[in-house]
Parts: sequence; structure tokens; C-alpha cells
Amino acid sequence: MRAMAEAQCLFVMGAGHSFANVAVREIALDSKRRKALVEKLSISSKQTFAPFSNERWDYVSMNCKTCTAIEEVASEMGGSYLEEVIEPVVEFGMGKAWAKLDERRGEDFHRWRLQSDGIAGVPRRTPWSVKNGVGTLGIGSQSYDDARGLADEVSHVATEAMLELARAMEKFMNLWNHPGGEVRQAID
Repeated sequence: MRAMAEAQCLFVMGAGHSFANVAVREIALDSKRRKALVEKLSISSKQTFAPFSNERWDYVSMNCKTCTAIEEVASEMGGSYLEEVIEPVVEFGMGKAWAKLDERRGEDFHRWRLQSDGIAGVPRRTPWSVKNGVGTLGIGSQSYDDARGLADEVSHVATEAMLELARAMEKFMNLWNHPGGEVRQAID
């Protein structure tokens, strides 16, 4: 169960990053906005956000820096349509569901990853106990219960983020497809 939930986390993370990149491409349709976005993100001087680019530097991660940059450019240069269409991306990227998902992935892939419940693992606490300045190490079977309930927790985090992302994507697409009668700017 935990492996499937972790796989779901990874797919939702990938979709979230893609969502941020769709918003970036929407903003970058206009050369002035594209330039402002590159300056705000200040990732690489090579960045162009070309629509069919396969260059690593032309892609952003869903995070607070990206969300702040797209929100600022949309607000400063995009008008009410662009502000409105970018809003669900920013709300998702700066929301609790994404933060929990990112934290879960961070723990599982960059910090001390607990083993799954029912598998013998190394606990996050020392097996030594100290009393009156004397350290004692117990002998015999150690109970490993640090991961009890973890599979359910990972599944919940993944599902919550997936559903929140689906709602944000639907809102984005509805706004993008129906811009309230405003004329969209031509691609330059």
C-alpha cells in the first residue's frame, strides 16, 4: 500500500510541476511578460520558455518562488484575465495540500526514510538509554513501530493533493477556455 501511495505522490508531484509550467507558458506568450518572468525567476540566462523546448532550464518547479513570480508578472503586466487564470495555479502551489505533498516527498527521498510498518527497520531514536550517567543497550528483539499508520498517511496526503490539483486544473482550464469575453493577446 505504501509503495502505491508513494507512486501516487510522485505522479501528483509531476502533474503539479507541469501545471506550473503551463502557467509559465501562458505568461510567456507575450515577450515583455516573458522577459519579466525570466528576471523574477532568475534561474538561467538561457531561459526562453519556448513552447516545445526540451531544455532543462526552460522548466520550473512548482514552489513558492515560481508562484510568486507568475503572480507578480500576471498582476503587473497581464491584466485581469491573466491574473484570474493564474490564480488557481498560485493557490494550489502555495496551498496546504502541495506543502504536505512536498514535505512527504522530502522526507521519503532526502531525509531519514522510515521503513514500512511490519518490516524491521532502524528507528529514528537511539536504542541506548541513559540513567544516572550510565548508558544501557538492551539485548533482544527491538520493537519497530515508528512507521505504524504511515501507509495510510502517505495515501491520504497523495489523494488530498491529487484532488486539490484536479480542482485547480479544472478551474484553470475553464478560465483559459472561456476568458470572459476578453480578447486574448496574440502570440509574438
